[in-house]
Amino acid sequence: MRRRIAGGRAPLPHKESAPAARRLAAIPFLLVSSLFLAAGPVSADPPVEQEIALYGSFNDIEGGYVALANITRDDLCAWVEGGAVGEPPILEPVTVRDVETGAGAVVETLRAEWSFELWRFDSGTSGMDDCADTEGQSAPFAVGTGTIVSTDNDFFVSGGRMNSFGWSVHATVYDEDGNAHQFHRVFRAQITPSGELRVVVDVIGLT
Repeated sequence: MRRRIAGGRAPLPHKESAPAARRLAAIPFLLVSSLFLAAGPVSADPPVEQEIALYGSFNDIEGGYVALANITRDDLCAWVEGGAVGEPPILEPVTVRDVETGAGAVVETLRAEWSFELWRFDSGTSGMDDCADTEGQSAPFAVGTGTIVSTDNDFFVSGGRMNSFGWSVHATVYDEDGNAHQFHRVFRAQITPSGELRVVVDVIGLT
């Protein structure tokens, strides 16, 4: 199973499996953190854990950079150039935990520690292509590590209740002079039983 977390001002989360009317692919845009396991019905089945190939791509268009997580730009772009065949060349597999509730919804959570590379966009580019828009750069301007936390209380959008999902990313990165910076990306949204998408939080930044 291949997954990518997009994180710029035009989100493309994991809702690709949802009905077309409920997909986020057309919305400006990571995964996040509430205690839905305690709030939902008693699970019908025991939790299932699996490892997936997941990486993050967080485009800060206004800031002029992209933060790549759990993958290097060199590996990502070589994979894309080769037709993106097979699983992406991630640094570490990510463990996700799925719990099916008594109402049939699947609650999914994940937490992972990731390595980060921050690349500046070339002048005059749109900032939407991680490879083409950074090909003029010889190296990332900052690198470091951070944490991603993601939650989704109805992963497959069953429609039986309010679907609340999202993610938060916080990383400490260091520039070429050794100065520390804080990168953050937080996205949270809801899909109502009628299919309406409500974006609750959508922020990205570097300090």
